[in-house]
Amino acid sequence: EDQKRSFTLDQTLDISLQSLVKRLLPLCSNYSTVSRFIQEHAKFVHGMINQALSASMRGLIREYFLVVAQLEHQYNCGELTLQKMRYYVQPCIRTMEVLARVASTVNEARKCMGGRTLTLLNNMTASL
Repeated sequence: EDQKRSFTLDQTLDISLQSLVKRLLPLCSNYSTVSRFIQEHAKFVHGMINQALSASMRGLIREYFLVVAQLEHQYNCGELTLQKMRYYVQPCIRTMEVLARVASTVNEARKCMGGRTLTLLNNMTASL
């Protein structure tokens, strides 16, 4: 079951900060969706195609973790601002959005395995 994540911002937060945070929150939600998909579909019962898809997604998530580690280093050095963070995660936002859409599409197609997963992926890549 795929559930959309929602976040609540403190309304006393400065409007410009709210705007920046709102642009970053979809990355958090999409990461959660992708992470759950990877955990669930890495199991043998979901078939080899879904296992391979899960492994490929895991590889892309590792790249995201590298960006997060770089951000953490900048934070620890006192050099990270929200603006810098948004700049550095910008490429990740689109990647995570696509991965979350793939995960949601496969999840919504009940018992999607093998050729059906491949067909969904083919249809999605044609629409990108």
